[in-house]
Amino acid sequence: MIVFYGPEVAEEFLGILSRDILRIWRLVDAIKSNRQDLVSEITVALYEGADDRAAFLSRINAYWDQATWRDFFIQYISMLNELILSIMEENYENEIRVFDRMGNLSVLMGNYMARGIIQSSFGQQFGPIPTD
Repeated sequence: MIVFYGPEVAEEFLGILSRDILRIWRLVDAIKSNRQDLVSEITVALYEGADDRAAFLSRINAYWDQATWRDFFIQYISMLNELILSIMEENYENEIRVFDRMGNLSVLMGNYMARGIIQSSFGQQFGPIPTD
């Protein structure tokens, strides 16, 4: 990120990602401790963080749509919750299915991000960014 957007933007993005990692860590602990109140609170914070991440990314690159990023992040959080529960419940078949879906979503997100970077660097010559 630093190469394309500079150190300040990279630092801000690192802060956003760090908060999410801590939230996920806290979510796992809350699930393990059977603290449903904390699970709900942290889950809400993760979904609100999706809005923050989407707004941030759409602000730094005109070729990234906030709604598209938000949809990606919402899907990711939903899958992450399902993955954590599958691991905790030792439901390994579902864990594998969810992990595969998360991998597919990660590829879509990476492609979308790369296309936005390319378009912001080289202009409209590559056409619209596909989201599916």
